[in-house]
Amino acid sequence: MRSQAVYPLEVHKRCCQIIHLVDNLQQLSTTGICTQRYKKYSAWTGSRLTLPIAPNRHKALDFLELRGEHSLRSVELPPQIFSFQSLKHLTLADVILGVQVNPVTTPVLPSLAGITLMGSASLNLLDDWLCKQPKLHTLCLYETYAPETVPRLLSTGKIKNMEMMHCVGRLWDRFIETWFGSCSSVHNLRISDDILVYYPKKIPTKLHVLRVEVARLWVTPKSWHSYLDRELQTDRIVISAHISRNWYQKQGSNLILAARSRGLPVEFEAAHCECDQQRHHQYYNVDTENADKTRESMIAAWDWASETDTKR
Repeated sequence: MRSQAVYPLEVHKRCCQIIHLVDNLQQLSTTGICTQRYKKYSAWTGSRLTLPIAPNRHKALDFLELRGEHSLRSVELPPQIFSFQSLKHLTLADVILGVQVNPVTTPVLPSLAGITLMGSASLNLLDDWLCKQPKLHTLCLYETYAPETVPRLLSTGKIKNMEMMHCVGRLWDRFIETWFGSCSSVHNLRISDDILVYYPKKIPTKLHVLRVEVARLWVTPKSWHSYLDRELQTDRIVISAHISRNWYQKQGSNLILAARSRGLPVEFEAAHCECDQQRHHQYYNVDTENADKTRESMIAAWDWASETDTKR
């Protein structure tokens, strides 16, 4: 169930009533409502976000996306989150924490495999708690601010899959090299086009898979060659773009040919989108002299939706 709008409290109550009719909700994406501290949990102080779920319901929830209210600069997570023992992926969008999540008093989520932070500067406040999650292996950052320090999570060896989407700007300029230098355990890295454009010499060179999503900026030959000229030990490079975009028609295939001329295993992947359902979940080689036209196998190791899987 997905609820995107920031709505009045009365609408929130009605939404709760509707959700209460569902016996076993498995996925929920919702905007949180801010309330004062929850008296039952005396360790929590200040404001907190609430979920539109009655207590002790939907224990099988395995995906939760919680969006904060943009006007709130300091909140706490709903204690209810930590009761979802089957939760596999947690997304926090515009949820800016005001206090550290205490790893001693905060329960572990035994099934949590991935966490996504969007527009948030809260990674360091979650760091110690994330280090305790036994099955965590995926970290996704979308348009987030650079953390003040490198999170301890990166040095634990837990994180095998990472997404860095549109994490650019003045703070990242000073921090990106240190960040990627701490990601030695990452095998699969998915980045947005702007990261390749601005930081081609900072991206890790030893990976199983590097995926580049071309959606906002053209990947220029200069930045591409700056990356290719390094001593790469990457097993597979995938460039994803919409084949109708000018970038692909004018430059995409040439950049892939440049990589292949260096003996690098580069593939093109048509971006997932709703404008052509026939192309959804299909993967192709680029039509070049050395590439056949057979359909590529789906990337099974990592089933993440493309950033362009939205209406344009």
